[in-house]
Amino acid sequence: MKHLCMIFLAGLTIFFVGCSSRPAEPSSSVSPSLSSTMQTSSVGEETCYLVKTEEDLRAIGSVYPLSGHYRLENDISLTQEWTPIGSPSHPFTGSFDGNGYTISHLTVTKEAEHMGFFGASDGANIQNILLSDVALPETVFFPIVSESVDSDIVNCSISYAS
Repeated sequence: MKHLCMIFLAGLTIFFVGCSSRPAEPSSSVSPSLSSTMQTSSVGEETCYLVKTEEDLRAIGSVYPLSGHYRLENDISLTQEWTPIGSPSHPFTGSFDGNGYTISHLTVTKEAEHMGFFGASDGANIQNILLSDVALPETVFFPIVSESVDSDIVNCSISYAS
């Protein structure tokens, strides 16, 4: 009987320890430094992230997946030096549609091996990107994607800062 009471008390302890008067905090994949989450739209079974701000753009690859599908929804003027999306060891593998909007003031002054809007892509679909007032070192030959493997890059243009 004493053994049964001990088992019963152990069971109650486990039950009540697992319960809390306060609900669990919701988990979030968004960094606390971001003021809001990126909006999404569904196209068939695909989720498309709607890029509306510089903050959204900079979150690709750090907060949001390199394999995601992204569509620019506004002109964006960059206010800080750009860190390319993706790298040879972690390339961008999703899709990015500039949607006819312009990303201006793309600046990279730090010498790095893979410089451009995208550092590297593999199997990606990149289209309709308009970069204006770009400031990159003269050694950068491919400012849209520095290193690309099996990717489609269509209807993209660049104008350099004077």
